[in-house]
Amino acid sequence: MKKLLLLLLCTCMQAAFAQSGKIDWKADLKFLTKELPEKHCNFFTARSKGEFASGIEAIKAESERLTDFQVALKTQQLIARFGDSHTMLQFFQLIDQTQILPLGTLWVSDGLYITKTTPENKEILGLRIVAINDTPIATVIDSLSTLFTIDNQAIVKSIVPETVMSLQALEHFGFADSRQVKLTLSDGKTQVVKPIHPDNAFVNFRPDSRQPQSPLHQPLFPRRSDPLHALQQMSQP
Repeated sequence: MKKLLLLLLCTCMQAAFAQSGKIDWKADLKFLTKELPEKHCNFFTARSKGEFASGIEAIKAESERLTDFQVALKTQQLIARFGDSHTMLQFFQLIDQTQILPLGTLWVSDGLYITKTTPENKEILGLRIVAINDTPIATVIDSLSTLFTIDNQAIVKSIVPETVMSLQALEHFGFADSRQVKLTLSDGKTQVVKPIHPDNAFVNFRPDSRQPQSPLHQPLFPRRSDPLHALQQMSQP
């Protein structure tokens, strides 16, 4: 049943996303309000049907002044609150590929590290993101996590880092308001990063590309040379 509902949401919204011009959200949300209870046997286990209906009406009321992406995020936030991680709106299809920050990240024990970026930003490779536009990264992650039903931390660590790179998502939650962001990094420095199309050239973090910060630090890779091991070594005191 869950797979059927997920297919329903994906198929319905994919058709809408393929349309030219703005999506008719009032019609689509009306369809969702009717079909979701019928196709999902226990969607209202955690919250009531009335709460879902009122949430949909609130989104409808402001849909005309919002972008398609913003409406999609609000709809997904509502769905996520009902506690089924298998049921979601595939809003990733609405992400503007020209508004992606040129960063690849990896989540290890003490935070989110930069493992890939553009050549002009290569000096930030291997550094941990401390804040985005002066907002602590933990606050950013907490807000983005509301887009998903969090069954366990593995979901946060696998999906949220990808969402962090969307300037549209950051703008939606109030963490960005321009065509660039300022990253505060673990070395105490800041770096301004602008979005580019993901097809542009990137450079990857190399385990031997960062020098130990003090004589007390051991070389990052005396035996292994994979980036994950490097970042784990870097995160140790």
